[in-house]
Amino acid sequence: MRIRTLPAFIAATVSVLVASTASTSAFSALCPGNLGPSTTPTSAFVVNANGTVTHTETALMWKQCNEGASAAGCATGAATTATWAAALTAARSSTFAGFSDWRLPNKQELESLVDTTCYAPATNDTVFPGTVSNWTWTSTTWDGGSAFAWAILFLNGYSNADPKTTGSYAIRLVRGGTSFDRLDVRPCRLDMDGDGTVSTAIDGLLLVRHLLNISGTPLLGGIAGFPAGATRTTPTALSNYMASLNLDIDGGGGTPEAATDGMIVLRAMLGITGAAVTAGLPIPANVLRKDWSTIAPYLRDVCLMPVVQ
Repeated sequence: MRIRTLPAFIAATVSVLVASTASTSAFSALCPGNLGPSTTPTSAFVVNANGTVTHTETALMWKQCNEGASAAGCATGAATTATWAAALTAARSSTFAGFSDWRLPNKQELESLVDTTCYAPATNDTVFPGTVSNWTWTSTTWDGGSAFAWAILFLNGYSNADPKTTGSYAIRLVRGGTSFDRLDVRPCRLDMDGDGTVSTAIDGLLLVRHLLNISGTPLLGGIAGFPAGATRTTPTALSNYMASLNLDIDGGGGTPEAATDGMIVLRAMLGITGAAVTAGLPIPANVLRKDWSTIAPYLRDVCLMPVVQ
């Protein structure tokens, strides 16, 4: 179920750290410098005087410290762990900094704090000092079974669905936000026909047609046959599935467009990478993901689509 991959030399280091780390240990982030610019730059956050942090890209307000830690540098106390239900209760009960609407973040909200260029922890530890490098709960229930919820491993940014009643993980609180459409909890699984793979000839074609509002029998025009194992093979099943997806690939406000989102995915499915993925596309300047450096991780980690780096 883990969906993030790391360069081999980092993965080896991470394996050692995981084996020797207690569940709430914190490290100073290691950022090799050859993995590109930070995906959580300090300039994207406002550190408030009341122990909170505002993320300017999403308007979400975060508690700067993991639950259990406090004060400057989150150096007082130690991060606590809890089951999923207890974490939800702790969030609802919190009145930190005078706010009573704290909650547990959903999966994509918490993943917005993951810095893919750092590890141990995989986040900006200048903005979020003392971040524990192990599992942290999200509020998102796994779509494969209601007994499991997603958690993020801040050692390296991995995601995993774990049992709600037996997992005991760290807590990071969030509140507010005016850009929830950019962090839609709906899945972005581009395996349209449900056969376990993503193909251009079927999944890519279905996606573009869906974004062009084609439905019914024309949706399947020219598709000679679905591969073995496909679970969605009728126009109704396919349309219902695609309507449930978050196909806003460029993060342009929640509205997917054939001319941008559809073309980005189709090009990526054809093995096109780099600047060519967005070349000539009418991508607005205010979107979250406007080039391959931000689109590729989203396709890989959120849409679960194999992409060429």
